[in-house]
Amino acid sequence: MKKSTGAEGSTFGASRMLARFAQNECGATAIEYALIAGGLSITIIIAVYALGDSVGDMYTGIAGSI
Repeated sequence: MKKSTGAEGSTFGASRMLARFAQNECGATAIEYALIAGGLSITIIIAVYALGDSVGDMYTGIAGSI
């Protein structure tokens, strides 16, 4: 079988590679996990920032009573 080395062969190879990439779901899963991790980290940062002063005051009160 003769291999195609012209412009037609590279176009066919690129379209086949693009089709394989579109069918592969590993990258999409990784992106979904990254988005979930990013959302959780933003939620944790907001919660720590919102509760930071009250928790600090609580520890100061505990330290003063000891």
